[in-house]
Amino acid sequence: VMGPLRTYGGGVLKNWQVNIYSLAIAPSNPSVLYCGSETGVLFKSTDKGLNWTSVNDALIKNAVSCIGIHPSDPNTVYAYSGAMIKSTDGGNSFTDITGNLTNDSLVDVNIIVPDPTDSNIIYIGGDLGVFATIDGGVTWFNFSNHLPTYAYIHDMEFTFINGYKYLFISTAGRGVWYSRAIDMNNKTQYNVSDEVICKIAPNPVNDFMNISIDDATVEKINIKIYDLSGRLIQSLNSIIVDGFNAEINCSGLKRGIYAAVIEYGNKKISKKFVKN
Repeated sequence: VMGPLRTYGGGVLKNWQVNIYSLAIAPSNPSVLYCGSETGVLFKSTDKGLNWTSVNDALIKNAVSCIGIHPSDPNTVYAYSGAMIKSTDGGNSFTDITGNLTNDSLVDVNIIVPDPTDSNIIYIGGDLGVFATIDGGVTWFNFSNHLPTYAYIHDMEFTFINGYKYLFISTAGRGVWYSRAIDMNNKTQYNVSDEVICKIAPNPVNDFMNISIDDATVEKINIKIYDLSGRLIQSLNSIIVDGFNAEINCSGLKRGIYAAVIEYGNKKISKKFVKN
């Protein structure tokens, strides 16, 4: 059995078996576990689940739907129980960090993911998308970017690619998505590596070329295609970028090697491709 066998009713410990709605293991210390009950109680174990103690009696509200523990600090824990709560002392005290989040924007929170490199950044996934904070929960903003409307967020994970931090997002029936994660220590990261920002596929190209741009701010792009002599072959303006992707018809190009120059905002990216 994993989880406490007793819970609280009316603020008093009862010998009732309790349904566990959420469970989290501290990544930096697997002996530390937190679990949340249907009755709104957050429990903590420091011996791999052998013994449990209630830690949020003062903030009991609704069922604890999810728990997030900071990757490197087992004492920093977040939970959602009708409100977002946070503890930095292992559950000895909690603070309500719901801030400007509303029931209309959340409906419910399904997952909490603290940023692995910045303790002030937290992501939450709910029934209506992804929300984030960069000030420890004082204020929250919508981070859904180009996610489908009303995307039910099922899971989120961080990974690092070429030194850049990405957030992968799994939805219920709406696909798996990714976005460059927030990095307050490197605000110019979006302009550093063209290889990360823009990719062409397939390459070689047959009739259609897909341009993938990993930048949540881009909505339209201009494209100029040059041959190896530098002669302009094709110019396309205001191509709509949908879900980080734009499709270009290359059926009119002859076989050979070309350069595609992609422009949007103050950015200019050059990519070589082969036309079959």
